[in-house]
Amino acid sequence: MTFQLSYAYYLKRWRISCQTLLMSIEGHLHTYRFCDNVWTFILQDALFKNEESQENVGRVKIVACDSKLLTQ
Repeated sequence: MTFQLSYAYYLKRWRISCQTLLMSIEGHLHTYRFCDNVWTFILQDALFKNEESQENVGRVKIVACDSKLLTQ
């Protein structure tokens, strides 16, 4: 699987997770990294929104991995 394909797959799953939480995150992608099946994203000027409120954050680091890896 190429990097672009795996990245697109991850973003699709991540968007589904955010939709389940009824929350959205927007921001400028400063850095992203994929190492040892762990994604790291650093967003600048991030905006967290849900149905009731929104919050601006200067810098956010999101670390994510496949939940199947946590059970091994």
